[in-house]
Order: sequence, then C-alpha cells, then structure tokens
Amino acid sequence: MSGRREGGFLLLPVVLALALIASVAFLLSREGAVHVRRAATEAGIERARYVAEAALQHQRWRANASACTGYTDLGVTDFGPHTYSATIAPTDGSPVAITATGDLADGTRRTVREENVPVLDTPRTITVQPGRITGKDAYLRSAQPVTNYGADADLVVDPAGPPTGERRGLLQFDLSGLAPGAVVESAELGVYLHQNTGDVATVEARRMTRDWVEGTGAASSGATWEEYDGVNNWTTPGGDHAAAVIDSYPASSTGWKTLDVRSLVQGWVDGAYPNQGVMLLAQPNSGNRDKHHYSSDSAQCALRPKLTLTYRCQCGACSFPPPPAPICSADYLPGAQTGSFSTSAIGASDVWGLTFLEDCMAFNGVSAPLDGAWLLVDPANKSFYMTDTSGGLLTTLATPKDDMLDAAYVHAGVWRDHLAVTEGSEARVYFLDSSGAVQDFFPTDAFTAHPVGVAYIGRTASGAYQNHLAVSSDKDAFGASSAGIYIVDQAGNLRKSIDLSGLPSEPWGVAHVSGTDKLLIVTEGGSASIIDFDGNPLGGYSTGVAQAQGIAINAMTCQHVVNDKGSEAILYLE
Repeated sequence: MSGRREGGFLLLPVVLALALIASVAFLLSREGAVHVRRAATEAGIERARYVAEAALQHQRWRANASACTGYTDLGVTDFGPHTYSATIAPTDGSPVAITATGDLADGTRRTVREENVPVLDTPRTITVQPGRITGKDAYLRSAQPVTNYGADADLVVDPAGPPTGERRGLLQFDLSGLAPGAVVESAELGVYLHQNTGDVATVEARRMTRDWVEGTGAASSGATWEEYDGVNNWTTPGGDHAAAVIDSYPASSTGWKTLDVRSLVQGWVDGAYPNQGVMLLAQPNSGNRDKHHYSSDSAQCALRPKLTLTYRCQCGACSFPPPPAPICSADYLPGAQTGSFSTSAIGASDVWGLTFLEDCMAFNGVSAPLDGAWLLVDPANKSFYMTDTSGGLLTTLATPKDDMLDAAYVHAGVWRDHLAVTEGSEARVYFLDSSGAVQDFFPTDAFTAHPVGVAYIGRTASGAYQNHLAVSSDKDAFGASSAGIYIVDQAGNLRKSIDLSGLPSEPWGVAHVSGTDKLLIVTEGGSASIIDFDGNPLGGYSTGVAQAQGIAINAMTCQHVVNDKGSEAILYLE
C-alpha cells in the first residue's frame, strides 16, 4: 500500500506538469495563430493604404491638369486586381483636400485624407530679354583691373593670360515677379556668340555669390576685376562665384549658345540662395581665345542675352514678369526747359498724348533707335506719329478709331508689349499690337464717360498697383464735369478713384513716376503736379506753356516731357 501510495504521489506532479505543458502549448499555438491572422490583416491594411495613396496621387495629377477649375471626383478605378477612388474639395483653386480610398480584392479597405494639397496652374513660358534700360550685364578684365565695361555692346569671355588678360562675363535677370513656390520646369540662358577668336574654349556658367553693380563705363561706376561696385573689393579678384559649374558650352562656332540653368533658377525661386546673377568664364591658359557675345547694350536687339523659362505655380499665385526697374529718378521738380521739337514739322496738327518707346521696341514695323522714340497721338488727323527723340519722323499710321487721345506702352501683365490707347468718344481703352491693330478693349463708362490721358503704372515702391493703368478724365460716369484719375487693372476693373476737383483746370496728361507710389499730372493750363496714389499733392511746377495736352517721362533720361498745344511742340524739362 505504501509503495502504491508513494508511486501515486510521484505520478501526480508529472501528470500536472504534463497538463500544464499541454495548456501552454495550446495557448502558444492559439496565440501564434492569432498573430499570424493579425499580421495578415495588418499586411492587407498596409496594401490597401498603398492603393489609396495611388488614388491620392492620381487625383492630384487630375487636378493639376485641370487649369485650376472644374475638378471632379475620381470614380472607382481598377488598379491591378484592386480598385481605388477619390474625392476632392473645393472644385477649383488651390489648395484642396483629397480623400482617397483603396479596396483590395479580398475586401480590405483603407481611406487616407490629405489637407492643403497645392494645385498647380498650367505651365507658362516666358522669355526675359532686357534692353539697355533694364538689362544688367558687364565683363571683367584682369589686364584692366579697375576699368568698368558695363556699357559695352559686347559681353566678352577670354581665358587668356597676359598681356591681354582674362575676361569674364556677368549677367543678371530680374525674376522677382515669379511667385514663391513656383516649380521651374525648364530654364535656358541664351547668349549669342558673334566673334570667335582663336581655338575652341569651353565657356562655363557659375553662380555669383555677391551683389554687383553693372556700371556705365565711367570710373568707379560699377564692377571691375578688382571691385564689385567700383569702390569695394571682391573677396577674390575676378568676381565672387560658386565653385560648381552649372552648365557649359564649347565656343567652337558663332551663333546662339544655350545653358541649362533650371536648378539655379529653382534655387533662386525657393530662396536657397539670392539671385546675384551668373558668371561666364573659361579656364585660364596662355592662348588668346576671346569670345564676344552681344550684351543688353548691343544694337542687335534680337540677339541680346535672354532667359527662357517654363514654370508652374499654385493656382491664383502665378504672376507676370515684373515691371522694369527704373535706371534713373523722375521724382523731382524741373527747373528749366532743356530741349524741344516741332510737331507741326512732321505733319501733326493736334497732338494730345505721347508715350516713350524704349530702344528696339517696334511700332508699324519700325524699331526705336538706341536712345528711344516717341509715339504721338493726333485725333484731328486720326494718326499716330513715331519720332526719334529729336523729333525726326520714323513712321506714321492711321489710328483704328476716330477719337484716340493718348497711349501708354504696357511693359508687363496680360497686355505686355501692347499699347493701351484711350478713345474719348466711345469711353473705352483699346489694346493695340505693334502693328496698330485692335486686340481688345474695356469700357470706362462705369467710372468716366470721357477717358483722356493714360499711363502704365510700372514698378512701385510699395508694390501697389503694379501693371495697372492710370486714366485721367474731366468727366464722371454720367458725363458731368469731374476731374479725376482712375486706377484700373488691365481688365478695366476700377481699383482706385482719385478726386482732383481742386485743380485749376482739367488733368489732360498723366504719367507714373517709376519706382514710386506717385503720379505726374499736367492740367490744360500748363500746371504740373506730383501726387501720391491717394491724391495728396507732393509738389508742383509750371511747365511754362499755356495749353498742355499731355505729359510723359523719358525712361532713359528721366526728363519730364510736355506736349505744348499752343506752340505745337514737345518740350523737355529737367
């Protein structure tokens, strides 16, 4: 009995241990199965998330291809053995919210949502090719270390050593009008090589790392081999630039040479580094290999340096190239008449308005000379007269409407490189191309029944009203006497009314003082005033004429220029 009891007591722990092991094994087996099922489920959810992400990208692509309007939801779409769909809100503009759903073939579903998704407008391509006024380029020469070549007609690159010295080109384009966040799809810098001396040399483009001054060619006026502004030294003689080569071209033959500068321009737009321009250089050697490219000061208008950009930006954020920056200041009160020319001598009898055409700007197939030209409007003869700055007749053209009074050259915006022309009888502003043909118009009768003067508002100090038009008038919308200036966008939408009822006579002429928030106006009685955009008078002077019918500013000299109806002459004041 005792043996059996002892044996029984010995077997009981074993039985219990075996039972425990069996239980643990069962639990482990069950937990393993649960883990397997859980892992499989999680993997399915993750796969569904990937499918939903594909839907999100598909919907984003569809929105970006919709020209910023009319976005539609993405219906159920096959994705291999799976499907996805997506919704979008709002249905135009940017940003948007996208909700995307991915469905696996086994029924697993995952939904993802992304807020504030930027939508890009359709690509825009622009070519920036500035002239003498707005262009910025120069070259540096080691053999003439303190000589400025900012006004030279050539941009020279020469790797030669003594005695001619190495030469390096500098260029800079104003890209301040590109919206932050713009996506640069392509950017090509083009320079025209017209003289190729010596052996082949590889010309490299490098990013400038310091601001510099173009200069006029006069002593201490701008960048030299030693100085970046004619006074202060570069960190390294020959110009401060990054070591990396952006792109290069072999200068083996004459013609257009292009450099891919997309990454550089994108860096400027993103703020990765400031836009301080580009240097063109070739590695120094003992040979003479000077490469002459046309500069922005060249008389070869079509062959000046240019930057061609294709870019996209968020819907509603895209902007046009900025108005050109002034090269001189017209914000002053003239003290004397410094020149004039007769309008009757060219056949005009009743000139009202006038606008300045910078060098190379064309009208009626004729390009303005290097010191610019004037376009005069004569409603009595129903004609445009284009003259040089001395009054020499360049071309005439009949106006397309009978009562056209003034014209303004539009430098930027929707109607870039067109003329805005007032038509008094019809109460309209017309847009004409360089051949004088009407392209479009907007009515002014919502604010004035008699538009007279017109000015393009270019670069302003505050940024307000850039690329707008200022229209002067002696009547309100109902035809009652009311002197005023009306600031409108290029679609004709009224943005600002300036009451000038305190003037002694009608404000026939108006001009924008570039670089400021100021307008220059002249009354019929010959009084000129500078006012701010709120109409506050900031100063005035007598033009010395008894009957003024227009005023303008020479963008190259900043002279105030008045049309004197009484003596049938154009007067220069400064």
